[in-house]
Amino acid sequence: MVLAGINFAIYFKLLTGRFKDIYRNTEFKYYLLFLVIITILITMNLTKQETYSNIGESLQYSSFQVASIMTTTGFASANYELWPHFSQGLIFLLMFIGGSAGSTGGGIKVVRIITLFKLAVYEMKKIIYPKSVFTIKMNKQPVEAEYLHNVGGFFFLYIICLIVTTMVVAAGGYNITSSFTTALATVGNIGPGFGDVGPVCNYSHFGAPVKWFLSFAMMVGRLEIYTVLVVLLPRFWKR
Repeated sequence: MVLAGINFAIYFKLLTGRFKDIYRNTEFKYYLLFLVIITILITMNLTKQETYSNIGESLQYSSFQVASIMTTTGFASANYELWPHFSQGLIFLLMFIGGSAGSTGGGIKVVRIITLFKLAVYEMKKIIYPKSVFTIKMNKQPVEAEYLHNVGGFFFLYIICLIVTTMVVAAGGYNITSSFTTALATVGNIGPGFGDVGPVCNYSHFGAPVKWFLSFAMMVGRLEIYTVLVVLLPRFWKR
């Protein structure tokens, strides 16, 4: 699962001996960092709360679940809704991140999360030092303004898709927790969520209209939102 969540371009660089490019790849390093840190935090939390009999068992379940959720594989080896709230919160956080760009993973993607964070830091620096010149870098290269606009637009549309999907599910009579995590799980192509779509549940209880909309939401998320929305614009067909 972890290997499938890595940008496939990394494998090409590995096969061609471009090891420096791999080392410099910001997304790859943060992708592994997120996996390791969150796995350790959940393992420590599960061990402290004595959710499992020993630290080895805690590591086994946490590592599998972290890999499954972050890479949007959709498998569940444990009912994480029975885990401590802190561990559940970390699982919820992973649902936003997703895998790497150019991988089989869904979600917002690690590279976009990093870019948004760097953009936020950049804006704060500009407020503190308005006359200074700063540069946002990715892979030790300056990031073009066009890409920043693309990421900002994508994130906005992603949130809109989550809100709309949440309201559609809520209109079907489901509570806000189940509605939002259903939206998050479908738009992000994650699979399990929380509440009525938790790791030991499925989507069979939804009515036909909601299922049709969730199917559309999965397609929108899988095709990176822009592709589907552009096709739906009348101007696209006029061209």
